[in-house]
Amino acid sequence: MMKIIVPLFLCIVSLWANESTLHVGYLSTENSEILQQKLSPFVAYLEAKTGLKVHLSAGYDYQDAIDKIADETFDIAFLGPVPYIKAKEKNPALEIVATLNNAHSEDFESVIFVKKDSPLTSLQELKGKTFAFGSKYSTLSYYVPMFLLKQEHVDTALKRFDFLGRHDRVAQYVIMGKYDAGSIKNSVARKYAPYIRVIKRSKQYENFLFVASSHLDKTLFEKIRHAILSLEAKEILQGFDNKASGFTLKEDKDYDALRKLVHEVESLQR
Repeated sequence: MMKIIVPLFLCIVSLWANESTLHVGYLSTENSEILQQKLSPFVAYLEAKTGLKVHLSAGYDYQDAIDKIADETFDIAFLGPVPYIKAKEKNPALEIVATLNNAHSEDFESVIFVKKDSPLTSLQELKGKTFAFGSKYSTLSYYVPMFLLKQEHVDTALKRFDFLGRHDRVAQYVIMGKYDAGSIKNSVARKYAPYIRVIKRSKQYENFLFVASSHLDKTLFEKIRHAILSLEAKEILQGFDNKASGFTLKEDKDYDALRKLVHEVESLQR
């Protein structure tokens, strides 16, 4: 009898432990250790507001983060707009918790840039040149800039383009001269402003957002949403972005314009 009871008891304990832990995922847009440190005040805040232990972890890459919220390995996840759209396609039951607001609305723009002393001044001059994108699932470091390049008929005229993963890496590799040009979000471009020159800027798009899996208890979902929407402490918000001013409610339809852009870019790849 003990051989049956003990495993059953361990299973019950394991289930209880999982239910008392909130698994929060995020995109690794920069060094994972740095992001963990930046987001640690948010973890403490969310634990205090929910009474749960919060386990924070990055997706191995953009695709991994998308898969883990879509298959509900993550209870909630902090994603860029395109990764959200991709995850929603895989799991339509996912629900938006809240969307990040920035004090500088232009922060969620994409910029195409060259290094400071480059002779290049326009997208047309990128024909025959090398180009660095971030992740192939990045809103501002791939989809939006690729759309801009397509509008100028430059997308198929590049000598070569590569995906480097993170925005910071794109900036650094262009500055080092390994690529003629690259694309990053405006907030990262500001960080490297002394070393780069922007030659094209996109319009503004919807910002990063928290997404919840469908298995979350409704009461817990509302508690998490209230905690995030009520977040005002600057030292916590800065973990998401230096210019973050809080979170707001958004609906899935607010991402329809970007969803259309994604489909247009992907149609080029077929």
